[in-house]
Amino acid sequence: MKLNEIRIWSQDGPEEEIEIRCVKAVEKFWKQGVKQLEIEISAFNSDDGFRFALAALYNDPSATRSLARHLLEEAFPKMYYCDMSFYNETITDKLEPPLERQEFEEELQENLRWAERKTLEKLPSKLREKIAKGKELIVTLNTYIICYAEDHDVRYILDAYNTHYQASAMTSFLENKANRLGKLIGFRPEKRTDIKILNVDDEEDGIYATVQIKSRRELEEDQARKQTSSQ
Repeated sequence: MKLNEIRIWSQDGPEEEIEIRCVKAVEKFWKQGVKQLEIEISAFNSDDGFRFALAALYNDPSATRSLARHLLEEAFPKMYYCDMSFYNETITDKLEPPLERQEFEEELQENLRWAERKTLEKLPSKLREKIAKGKELIVTLNTYIICYAEDHDVRYILDAYNTHYQASAMTSFLENKANRLGKLIGFRPEKRTDIKILNVDDEEDGIYATVQIKSRRELEEDQARKQTSSQ
C-alpha cells in the first residue's frame, strides 16, 4: 500500500534541486512502517521522440540523494517531473517475472495481433462491413514497454511509451539505460486486458485505427460505471 506520494519537482526550479528535494521529502515523510521508497523521473527522448520514465525502488533512506542523482543523470536533459512514493510493503516482491528480449518481442507481436482482433470487434458495424468486403484495417497500437534492472538492493523500473512502430527503438533505449543504472534483468509487455480506441479514420486506402491497451485504473472505472448503471 502506498502511504504517501509527493510531486518533488515539475519544472519549477533548476534540475539540480531534485536530489535535495528528495532528501527533504524523506526527512519529512519517513516514519515507522515504511518498507520501501520510490523515486521516479518522467522525461522525453528527443532523438526518437517518445516519453520514458526511470524509477528506483529501494529500502535505505540514506541512499536517496545518490539514487536521485543517478536517475537525474540518465533522464537529463528534457524532464517533466519527479515523484517520490513511500510504501508500507515491499513492492518489488509483487513485480511480475521479467522476460528475455526475444520472448518479450514475441509477446509484443502477439499484443498487436490481439489488438487488431479486438479493434475489429469494437468498430461500428458500417466499418466492419467495409472490412468484410475487403477494405484494409490498419491498427496502430500505442504501447508501454517496461524494463527491469537491479543494482544490489535497488530495483529499477524503466518504461517508455509510443506506437508499436517504435517498439524496437524503445526496447534498445531502455536496455541501454538499464545497463547504465545497474544490470538488466529483463522486460515485461502490457497485459492483454481490453482495448481503448483513441481514433478512427476511414480513408480511401483503408481504415486507420489508433488504439491502446486499457490500464488497470480504466478497467476499474469501467466496472464502477457498470455497477452504477445497473443500480
